[in-house]
Amino acid sequence: MSTRFLVEERQNPREVRPPGRFVVRLDKLWCDCENFQKLHLPCSHVLAACKYVHHDFGMYISPVYTLEQVSHVYEDLFGELRNEDYWPAYTGQILCPSPDMKRTSKGRPKSSRIRTETDMREQHGRSKKCSYCQTPGHTKRTCPNIVGASSSRH
Repeated sequence: MSTRFLVEERQNPREVRPPGRFVVRLDKLWCDCENFQKLHLPCSHVLAACKYVHHDFGMYISPVYTLEQVSHVYEDLFGELRNEDYWPAYTGQILCPSPDMKRTSKGRPKSSRIRTETDMREQHGRSKKCSYCQTPGHTKRTCPNIVGASSSRH
């Protein structure tokens, strides 16, 4: 079986660079583009060569990419965390957070908009109405016109 190939790229209308010619040496795990050597993964040229000779490209993938190897990455990096009673006493600086910097997590955020006299005039001219019966003086939650509302409120 031949292990040396010349792979010619076709012109891709979406790419600016011209098509190239690349020598692939499967026996040496080598390609002119150098991606095969750098990443230890088959580049597109190696895939083309493998397809041409009906060869399995999987054998050119480095073992470091196997699931077994990836799962061992963090195996020995972290030791067992001891009980808090065995921790050494903290001697560093004590930080006190400023209550002014604390965000309030509940409720609607306060508006930072500066109100003008136009806003004040508009507010005084409008009275709140019930969204159910359109009568001023109460809201939908306290509307006496909703049938069965008194039983659901208790």
